[in-house]
Amino acid sequence: MTSETLTHRIGQRFLLWIDDVGGYLVSRNESFTIGRSGVHATSDVPINGDLASEHITIQSGSDYCVLTPHAKTLVNSLEVEEPLAIVTGDILTMASVQLEVQPRHPLSQTLGLRITSHHNSYGAKNILLMKRSIILGSKRQNHIVLGTGHEDTVIYESSQNKRLFFKPTAPIRAGEQSATDTSELSDGSCLESGDLTITVESLD
Repeated sequence: MTSETLTHRIGQRFLLWIDDVGGYLVSRNESFTIGRSGVHATSDVPINGDLASEHITIQSGSDYCVLTPHAKTLVNSLEVEEPLAIVTGDILTMASVQLEVQPRHPLSQTLGLRITSHHNSYGAKNILLMKRSIILGSKRQNHIVLGTGHEDTVIYESSQNKRLFFKPTAPIRAGEQSATDTSELSDGSCLESGDLTITVESLD
């Protein structure tokens, strides 16, 4: 492995910026905390709202997703004081911040949340708790839904060294090269699919 590869390795949290689609904050940790943003922010997902420093913790597995509140939190308008399993369509309310649990892809355990209030995290309105893979494409079941006509592309994590790779099902441009097979992602990677550009930005 070259020193350049090490320098540009993607950390446990990264952003995916997609033209005309929006931003996605991705966490590769087993669980993540959501809390207040700012200079002294300590949460994995800092949101620019009136939250506690670490307001809730969300942990997700193959067949479960559990929310643990650390400050006043509502799920579907009911206050939660103990760990609670959450499912697709649940609305999470923390002060003025509101999120909705997104449907899971049938081939992936990755969990999606969408910030439905006017807030954001690092400018992103979507949060993904990544479990090995993220699927992008035009199908509505995908984690990231692109415009009509875009074939699926899978971003996945190597089980051996935690490096990130992408595998397109149709040719996609990665920088100056046309990628048709599995390639590694690094901080600053720029993928082009038709009229869309997908940029990777590591946060850690």
